[in-house]
Amino acid sequence: MKNKNKALLYTFLSILAWSFIPVISSLAQQKIDGSNFLFYSNIFSVIAIFIYAKISKYSIKFDKNIIKQTAILGFLGTFLYYVCIYFGYKFANPIEVIIIQYLWPVLIVILSVFLLGEKFTLKKILSIILGFLAVVIVITKGDISIFNFSFPIGLSVVFIGAFSFALFSVLSKKIEVDPINGTLMFFIWGSLFSLIWVFCTNGLKLLDTSSLFFIAINGIIINGISYIWWIEAIRLWEASKVAIFVYITPILGTLWLVILSNTNLFLSYGIALIFVIIAGILTIWEKDENSTYIK
Repeated sequence: MKNKNKALLYTFLSILAWSFIPVISSLAQQKIDGSNFLFYSNIFSVIAIFIYAKISKYSIKFDKNIIKQTAILGFLGTFLYYVCIYFGYKFANPIEVIIIQYLWPVLIVILSVFLLGEKFTLKKILSIILGFLAVVIVITKGDISIFNFSFPIGLSVVFIGAFSFALFSVLSKKIEVDPINGTLMFFIWGSLFSLIWVFCTNGLKLLDTSSLFFIAINGIIINGISYIWWIEAIRLWEASKVAIFVYITPILGTLWLVILSNTNLFLSYGIALIFVIIAGILTIWEKDENSTYIK
């Protein structure tokens, strides 16, 4: 299988997993606060990736080089991003939060130009605009009058989270650590940072059996294993191209909410899907910059 095809497979697996975030996180946080939810999810992610590595007969390493290279990225991608996003969903308009949250693929494209030397082409610009418009259409159902940005501080915090995940994604391509060892260390660091955060906020609470299922699904698949797929994808292909496909995530997430909560399906969802498909076609058809991704 060619690198691009592998990257697309890993990307779509990540997208499918992440599309369940709205459903799982909203159900879980009805039973457990955000800081404890993040901590226990990170613990499950560590366990899941460790078992995944053992089943795959992968050699796990904990040398100083790996620990140093993953500390900052673990802070950005498995801790700060979620703290900022959870803050936004708790205090700000959730519709506005989702729009700001999904600026991170745009930020990946921009950061990839400066940090990875990838080209900022017209097709990439058009693709990222179409993808972002698709998110806006899905979330607003075509009615942009709902925006009032009534809590700018909260949305600024969400933007910090979006930037942190974009930076995490781009820098993950530069470090000399394989995806499995790297992801395992990311979540070990994330567990440490989130444990500190728990004691600084709501205090550590015993894991309730009513929230165990949601935490396990979130930690094992939505966060844990999906990070291995995501890092593999951005290492195999241009990060700025991989990022564009992420705009399928909120569309799928909205679809799951429609199916599970019996809400109405709007014409705007179909229009948004067309936008994403066009963005994907533009991305796939663009000539690859072979020097920028790992063989």
